[in-house]
Amino acid sequence: MSLSRRRFLNATGWSTVGITFLSSCSSILPALPSTSDPVAENALYWFQLLPLGKVKFFCPRIEMGQGVTIGLSQIVAEELNVDFTDVECLTASTDQVPPFKMTVGSEGINKFWQPVAYGAAHMREALRGRASNIAGVEAETVNDDNNGFKLSDGDKIFYRDLVSDEPFFLKDTDMEENQNVELYSLQNSRKHHHVGHNRISSTMKSIVTGAEIYARDFKIPDMLFGHFFRPPALGANIKKINLNNIENIEGVIRVEKQIEKNVVAIVAKDPISLRLAVKEINVIWQLSRINTTELLERIDVNKVIKNNDLEHILVNKIDNKEFARNSKVIKSSYSTPYMAHASMETRAATAWVRQGKVEIWCGSQDPFFVQNRVAKLFGNDLQDVVVHSLRVGGGFGGRVLCQPAEEAALLSKLVGKPVKVEWQREDEFQNNYFQPPYSHLIEASVRSDGSIDYWQHDFASSPIITGPIPKSIAWVVDSFKADEGTARGSLNPYNITNQRVRYSDIRTEVPIGAWRGLGSAPNCFAIESMMDELAHKVEIDPLDFRLQNLSSDHVRLKNVLITLGKMISGLQKTHLPEKAIERDHGYGVACSIYKNQTPVAVAAEVDIDHSEQTIFIRKINCVQDCGTIINPQQVESQIMGNLVWGCSMAMKERITFEEGRVVENNFDGYQILRHDECPEMSIEMIKSKQPATGVGEAALAPVAAAVANAVFNATGKRVRNLPITYDDLL
Repeated sequence: MSLSRRRFLNATGWSTVGITFLSSCSSILPALPSTSDPVAENALYWFQLLPLGKVKFFCPRIEMGQGVTIGLSQIVAEELNVDFTDVECLTASTDQVPPFKMTVGSEGINKFWQPVAYGAAHMREALRGRASNIAGVEAETVNDDNNGFKLSDGDKIFYRDLVSDEPFFLKDTDMEENQNVELYSLQNSRKHHHVGHNRISSTMKSIVTGAEIYARDFKIPDMLFGHFFRPPALGANIKKINLNNIENIEGVIRVEKQIEKNVVAIVAKDPISLRLAVKEINVIWQLSRINTTELLERIDVNKVIKNNDLEHILVNKIDNKEFARNSKVIKSSYSTPYMAHASMETRAATAWVRQGKVEIWCGSQDPFFVQNRVAKLFGNDLQDVVVHSLRVGGGFGGRVLCQPAEEAALLSKLVGKPVKVEWQREDEFQNNYFQPPYSHLIEASVRSDGSIDYWQHDFASSPIITGPIPKSIAWVVDSFKADEGTARGSLNPYNITNQRVRYSDIRTEVPIGAWRGLGSAPNCFAIESMMDELAHKVEIDPLDFRLQNLSSDHVRLKNVLITLGKMISGLQKTHLPEKAIERDHGYGVACSIYKNQTPVAVAAEVDIDHSEQTIFIRKINCVQDCGTIINPQQVESQIMGNLVWGCSMAMKERITFEEGRVVENNFDGYQILRHDECPEMSIEMIKSKQPATGVGEAALAPVAAAVANAVFNATGKRVRNLPITYDDLL
C-alpha cells in the first residue's frame, strides 16, 4: 500500500486532513474481528524520525496492562541504536496505519517482534544512506553510534542532523533497496543494550497518579451523556415503559423509545441529570426461563456421548482397548463453570457523528473491528469512521467488542453532538460475553510400572473463537469448522499408545467469547487432574510420573519439569496423611504447553484449616520457558498475574443464571482472589535462545489443576469441579 508523503503526514498529526486505508464496507457479511497476521510492508507506517531526533512509534498493539508496548519499544530502540526514552510509543488511530491484528492470544511479541524489528532496521539503514550522502562517503564506512552514526575519521552524524522541518519516514524504495537488512534484536551473539533488560513504561507515573486517560476519562467540548436500558437478563424483551415524571428533570435532551426493537435510551447534558432520569424511568421486562441447571445439562458430556453427538475428533489412535492384565483403570468426570472477565475498568466510549463522518474514542482490543461494526451500523464506508484508541484497563479477551461505541454513535446521530456512554459494573457482568462451562469425561489406564496404556478424553463446551459470530451465519460456520479455541490445550503432552480425544462445541443462549487462554485452563484442569489420579493409583510421585510418561518430542517441557522438581525437592517427601488432622498441608503439580509453544510447570502448596473451614493456597512455584525474553521484569509480572488469576479460577470464580439474569453481577457476588488470599510466589524463567513465545496467558493453564491436586495430597479428597470449596471436602 503506497501513500504520498503529504497524505501520510496528514494522518499522523502534521495537518488536519484524514487518510484512507480502507475501501467500502458495503459487503453483506457482518463485521468480523481483525485476524490477519502482520506483514513486513505494514512497518512503513509505524515509524517516524522527528526533527529533534526522537522516534515516533505507532505501535500495532493495544496496551491493556500486559506491557507489550514496552517490549516492542525496546526492540525499536535496539534496532535504531537510540535510548529507550527517545522512543515515543503511540497507539495509532484507525486512519493512521493499516489494519493490524486484534490484540489477543499472547501474540504481541511472538508475532510482532520481527515485523517491528524489520521496520526499525529499515529506517536505520535508510538513515545510514542519508548520512553517507551528506558525508560523501560509502555507506559501508558509516558505523553505528548512539542516536546516529560515526564516520571513519571520528566525526559523528546524529539522527537530528538528518531531518529538517518535517519527520523522516520510510518509503517503498527504502524497503526494496535493503531487503536483506540486518536485525540486531534477533541476534543472540550480539550485545544487546535494550533486549533482555528491564525497562519501565513512560506512562507508569500517570497511571499510578490517576493522570492516564481511559475511555471514562475522555472529554470533549459540548459532550452529552447517554444511557441505554439494556436487557437485565438473557432473552429479555420490553413489555412496557413508564416515563413517569422525566419531563420535570432539567437537563434531559432526548428520550428514545422503540419497544419493538427492545430500545430505550436517554441523552442528558450531564451525568447527574442522566442518573436522575434513569432512576425515574421504569422499564418492565418479560424475562426468559433460562437457568444454570438447564444450560449445564445441554453441555453435559455424558448426555452428549449418550446421544452420539461428539462432533469433532482430535486424536483417534485406539489400536487395542483390551487393558493389560496388570493395568488399573480410572474413569472420572471434571467440570468448570461459566466465568466473567471482571476487568477493573468498565467500558465506555465517546462518539461524534457529523456530516456523515463518525469519530469514536474508546478502549478495545480491536479498534478496526469497532470501526467495521459502526460502519455497518450506519451503512458508511470504512473511511468515514475513525476510532481513536485509548488505553484499556484490563481486557483478558473481553474487550474485543466495545458495545458503548455503537450506542454512543447512535445517540450522537440522534442529537447531533458528541455523546459519551458508560457501562456500570452490572452491565459488564450481564451484557458482555462469558467463558463457557466445560464438561469432561476421561477414562485412562496405567500399568503397575507407571506407563499409561490407554486414554480417552471426551468433553463438551461452547464455541469460543466463533462464539460472537451472529446467529444468522453461525450455523454455516459450525457446519464446516470446529472451534479451535474450545479445544485449545486438550491434546496432552504424554506418550500414550492408545488414545482418543473428542469434543462438541454447543451453542446456547449465553453469549460466549474469548476469556484468558480460551480452553487451555479448563482442558488442562481435566488432563492434569487425571494424571494425578493415575500417579496416585500406582503410588508414583506425581512429578516423576509426568516425566516418565512425557513424550520425547517435548524436551523443553521436560527441562521445565526437572527445574520445578529442584525448586520443590523438599515437598516431594510429603505423603498423603492417613487421617485428617486439624490443619492439613499438601502440594500438587501440573504442567502444560500453551499453544504448543510455551511450556509451563506449576507446584501449589495448600493449607486446610478444619477449624475455620478454609482452604488457603500458601505458595505457588512456577517454571516457564518462553524463549528469548525482552523484558525480564515484565515477563515475571505477567507470570504473576497468571498465577493469581489461576488461583482465583480454582477457588472463587463462577457465574450462574436465574431466569436469564446473572446472579453474580458485581464484586460482592462474583468473587475474585483478594490481596490477603494471594499466595507467596516463586518464579523461574528458563534462559533460552529460542524465539520468543507467548507469555500473557501461558502460566494460567496449570494452576487450577495444581491446586486441586494439592488439596487431594493434603486431605485424600479428590475435587473434580471448580471452583473448590471447603464443602467439597466433607
